[in-house]
Amino acid sequence: MRTLEVAGEKCIGCRACSSICAPLHISLTDVGNRRTIAFPASCEEDCDLCLRACPTGAIAFGAGPGKPLTLEFELIPCSKCGKPFATREEMAFVLPKVSKVLGGEPDWKGLCPECRREESASGLRVAI
Repeated sequence: MRTLEVAGEKCIGCRACSSICAPLHISLTDVGNRRTIAFPASCEEDCDLCLRACPTGAIAFGAGPGKPLTLEFELIPCSKCGKPFATREEMAFVLPKVSKVLGGEPDWKGLCPECRREESASGLRVAI
């Protein structure tokens, strides 16, 4: 049996592992402005998708007895609609990388995915 080892200090609460875990061993729940991610002590699946999906290298596999781990994160609100949508850690990780590619901060900084789509669509309507 493989132990699922998670370095809690590296996890940014980004949803990558829980989104790709087909058997749903890693669970994620958003309630209000809190995100909880629960990791099992071990994983009997013969895959490493969660390990490969983790952008920070927080996940590893080992041998021996493991311990389940639950991590909690505060979600930041969208600057337009107020809906909680991402962790501070996630945004702190992503924004510098996106800014480097774009050559400056993105204009959607602080917007939830729905408001980003709305802003993009309104920009297209104006252009047409």
